[in-house]
Amino acid sequence: KLIATERKKPKPLIFDDSSTLIIINAQNGLFDATQENRNNSEAEENISRLLDVWRSKNRKVIHVKHVSDNPKSIFFRHSAGCNFLKIVEPSAGEIVIEKTKSSAFAGTDLLKILSEESCTNVVLVGLQLMSVSMPRPKMQLPWVLILLWPVMPPLLLICEMRQENL
Repeated sequence: KLIATERKKPKPLIFDDSSTLIIINAQNGLFDATQENRNNSEAEENISRLLDVWRSKNRKVIHVKHVSDNPKSIFFRHSAGCNFLKIVEPSAGEIVIEKTKSSAFAGTDLLKILSEESCTNVVLVGLQLMSVSMPRPKMQLPWVLILLWPVMPPLLLICEMRQENL
């Protein structure tokens, strides 16, 4: 016998001064001629618009870039492919983190930086979010994690994780 139960409405997401925007892999290398069949042609414009709003409200922004020491990599540390896209380049005072693995959290200070901040929301955007692994699921994270996929407007909410006591 099935019993209907009332579903609780999720709390609305509130982006305020304690919200942190993390831009991942917004780099020239992703426009390399070897990267064919791109399906997110408006991604950088969408990220730029979101970044403009974040900056206008003086909210924290963190840029994460992939780097490689392999001269054949599109993200070779000393190549133009490793540079940020002009449209979303870091401004003075914004944190830049370099990563060498697919995860922005593995082998970087990202989790430490976020833990030291009083952020309630962490918003991740980037040209390649599907390869970004998150912190271990059993970790007690003091913030809401939101992934925005900039493939098509409007930005789509893919995932929301809430800690029980928020």
